Amino acid sequence: MIITDKSIIITLAVPVFLLLIVIEYLYGLKVGKNNYKLSDTFTSLGLGLMSRFPPMLNIGLQGAAFVYVGSYLNLKLLPLDSPITWIVGFLLYDLSYYWMHRMHHEIKILWATHSVHHHGEDYNLSTALRQTSTGWLWKWIFYIR
Repeated sequence: MIITDKSIIITLAVPVFLLLIVIEYLYGLKVGKNNYKLSDTFTSLGLGLMSRFPPMLNIGLQGAAFVYVGSYLNLKLLPLDSPITWIVGFLLYDLSYYWMHRMHHEIKILWATHSVHHHGEDYNLSTALRQTSTGWLWKWIFYIR
């Protein structure tokens, strides 16, 4: 089984996202409503970079768990070439993400890793970069069914 790293998509999106941050900053200056602070923006950029290290280094219990489940516990009940399979898969993925995110707000140990995402001083595009770098420890639990 060949495992491909999907983090390349995020890597390719980085320049576009940085360009959008610059555009938002310049627009804020133009209309007199700048919501960027240099220190807060650099913190967000740093946290965003740190969150990419585990996927780039291919660190992850989740990768091993997904490979094991896909290889040994897959019942192959749904055909891969069916649009219904992909629609159901998308909906189940979205539902799993919803519950994972909700649990990160309700369970203290999960909140401890997730709260960094909510601690920007101002709300702007750079704030979205504040992601946890420890998600690989337990995010996979929410996606294995």
